[in-house]
Amino acid sequence: MSNKLSKTCGYKHRGAAGIIFIGLIPILFLILAFSIAMSQRLVTHVRMLEASEVASLALAADPKGDDADDYASKVIDRYLVDNQGKVNVDVNKKECKLKTGCVRASGESAPYTDISVTASSQHESWVTYEEINLESHFQVGGKSKARKYLSNPMDIYLIVDFSSSMLLSGGPGKTRLKVVSDTIVRALNEVKSFKVEGNNRVALLGYSSAHVKETDEKVIEPAIPGSPQKEYKKKYIYEFYRGSPTQTVRDMFNLPRPIKEIKEPKDTPLFGWYDWRTRQDNANIDREFPFFNIPLNTDIDGAISKIKKIGNESGTGTTSWNGIIAAAVEANSASFLNPEQVFIIFSDGIDQKKYGNRLKQLVDRGLCRRLKSQLQNKRNNLTKEIKIKMGVIGVNYVVRKQDGFGDCVGPANIYHAKNGDDVYKHMINIIKEETGRLRN
Repeated sequence: MSNKLSKTCGYKHRGAAGIIFIGLIPILFLILAFSIAMSQRLVTHVRMLEASEVASLALAADPKGDDADDYASKVIDRYLVDNQGKVNVDVNKKECKLKTGCVRASGESAPYTDISVTASSQHESWVTYEEINLESHFQVGGKSKARKYLSNPMDIYLIVDFSSSMLLSGGPGKTRLKVVSDTIVRALNEVKSFKVEGNNRVALLGYSSAHVKETDEKVIEPAIPGSPQKEYKKKYIYEFYRGSPTQTVRDMFNLPRPIKEIKEPKDTPLFGWYDWRTRQDNANIDREFPFFNIPLNTDIDGAISKIKKIGNESGTGTTSWNGIIAAAVEANSASFLNPEQVFIIFSDGIDQKKYGNRLKQLVDRGLCRRLKSQLQNKRNNLTKEIKIKMGVIGVNYVVRKQDGFGDCVGPANIYHAKNGDDVYKHMINIIKEETGRLRN
């Protein structure tokens, strides 16, 4: 009897549970519909946030600067896919420029542009149920900001080896010197395309057994009966080493007296006397030091024109310190410096053995440290600090860190080039390391 009663109660409970479950089905469907609708809105909102972020980065990276609103709308429209109608976009750009003092005041190291993208889009709902406010369409919005740092104007010092070994083959039909000069022209043409606030500047400092400063002044030797008239550009030849490594570093920013120079001969034609010694010295200087310097200036096209004239002529031995100190003197003599200082040394071999390890001695006495500290204390009214980057490119030559270059430019800034493409790649890498970047 009790078993029958318990079975009857069990059937009744199961029947009640079934009725309750059936009654809950509409509620479960509503919950499912609401969950699907909310999931769609949440996923769409996340995609809109991603799309606005992509749009802000795309605008920051856009070199053309086209219609920003339309460009951002197209980017987001392509990213979302399922939106209804055109994406509504509002783009706001805020620039922080060097000349306004904004960069210095903000503590940033370079000018920048903040690009804010605010967007909204309309979407069709997967589930519509007006009783619980699940309408047929819904709207989502998103906002993102990207900061594009622009390149600071640079001063680029090209410290070029003009020793006799630079006339050795650097590849099919070209000497090492020609490979370097062609590569420099190629790189400077790219530098011209850099978008900077202000002007990039370039200088070329050559060295062999000494450094040469050339001026536009002409030295014209009066003609001698039976000989053609000769004309030279005025040149001064400098040796920057002074007695000892310590003294050299101490006086490195003071231009020494030239050891040689092209002069006008002191002829006395009336008495048939000609200054043969000066004439011979001039011919020797012009032959031994055929290269030239280009003072720091903004005329990059002019520099390119001069560099293109570098042919297959060079000096004698290698004294790399003369090139480095010449660049230091050139930079220090400028009335102001650009925020980025870039020194690139080109060499195809170690210094002449007769000088021992002179570069290493000078570096150990503080040659490169003093160069950097001196320039960092120079006037710069654009940013809070001056950044200095130095690199050395060995042309068909593996630069040894222990030669002094490692402690001067840093081991990570020593590059080895087997051909012109290597030289170009390394040169651009040194120049462009800090030029322009994005932050989101």
